Amino acid sequence: IKPDKGILAAGKEVWDKHCKSCHGKTGKGDGVKSKNLDISCGDFTSDEYQSKSDGELFWRVTEGRKPMPTNKDKISDIERWSVILYTRTFAKKTDAVEVLPHK
Repeated sequence: IKPDKGILAAGKEVWDKHCKSCHGKTGKGDGVKSKNLDISCGDFTSDEYQSKSDGELFWRVTEGRKPMPTNKDKISDIERWSVILYTRTFAKKTDAVEVLPHK
């Protein structure tokens, strides 16, 4: 699956419906329900999260872990892949640096 506009839009819909309340609007783990949890919801903008393979994230989304429920019967495979690709948009952006030729 390629992260084109349609897939990312579908991923955002899944995110908004199933993930945002705990993980937050931009994936920083600061959703409205996160305050009531005993564990961190994680920071999806972090290098640690972004370095995980898509396959590992698919497994995590599918199987869940307390307090996150399993999603294998609630969210289709394509929806799970689309939300994983959507979370890739949360990666920290770096400022572009202009490189000038050495004189």
